[in-house]
Amino acid sequence: MKFVRPILAIALLACVAALVVYRVSDPERHTLDDEARAAAPGQFVRLADGVPDAATTGPDTGRVVVLAAAFSVPAYLSDSLFQRLGRAGFRAVRFDYYGRGWSDRLDTTYGLDLFVRQMAGLLDSLGAPGRVDVVGLSFGAGNHPAMHAARA
Repeated sequence: MKFVRPILAIALLACVAALVVYRVSDPERHTLDDEARAAAPGQFVRLADGVPDAATTGPDTGRVVVLAAAFSVPAYLSDSLFQRLGRAGFRAVRFDYYGRGWSDRLDTTYGLDLFVRQMAGLLDSLGAPGRVDVVGLSFGAGNHPAMHAARA
């Protein structure tokens, strides 16, 4: 019994230390500028509203498959599928929504209109055809009429 308090104190200190490390290393808390992006692992494209982290893999002539992440989950969650699609001959596209991962944190209202513009701008910047396949998780899987209208 006399070891319970020291063990609880050590556990509490370990939890606090882990929280501090997380807060300091969390990329969603970093200021994003050209210097930060140069050191970041992502790829970036300048769009009308900001600069998102976006990557492509596979041949430029492959059928385009967009991997749309969940709103609160960074795109790296789909990296395994992203790489497999590229190796299979698809032109895979993965990106982080504004405010997530290494994408810009915009001083604006975050809503469907913004994310539709982001996806449409990203696809336009890649020269992607009007029709693409979208594979989404949670928020990214929404079948919103606005997404269809943005690429029509």
